[in-house]
Amino acid sequence: MSVGFGVAVGSGGGSLCFSSCHFSLYVPAGALSSTVTFIEWSVTPPTPPALPARVIGDAQVIAPVVSFAVSGELAIGYDPATLPAGVTESSLHLEQYIGGMWQRLSPSTVNTTTRTVSGTAHRTGPFPTTSPPSRDHSHSTARATTPHALEPTHEHPWLSRTWC
Repeated sequence: MSVGFGVAVGSGGGSLCFSSCHFSLYVPAGALSSTVTFIEWSVTPPTPPALPARVIGDAQVIAPVVSFAVSGELAIGYDPATLPAGVTESSLHLEQYIGGMWQRLSPSTVNTTTRTVSGTAHRTGPFPTTSPPSRDHSHSTARATTPHALEPTHEHPWLSRTWC
């Protein structure tokens, strides 16, 4: 696992921009009551249980898991050349694991000029870019996602480390 650098955001809000802004999060003023230092990394989704959609590329994780008092805006970049056959850019959306289930970030918006998928984020955690599942499962290139492996919790020793 390769962990990005830490970014501190306080009650006045701020922006997190990781991997040359391939993954960014805007946190508005009032979303946090105190300063939080966030870290980001990407993970290759492991095998079952499956996400109810096809995962495109790696999932992006931002920790610690914090709920926002005011919703933020998340954007994740994608490469159209790596989309599986039959998947269109307009079908992409973002998901997040919340309360034991996957939920689509609504609305999810695709910008084909900047090649990003964005959505409203109510908290941090794991964010995979997904598309509808393949109708022909015999030729599916989908990778299933295990929520436990993606959702940062205190059970994971790497989350308790101090990152510089």
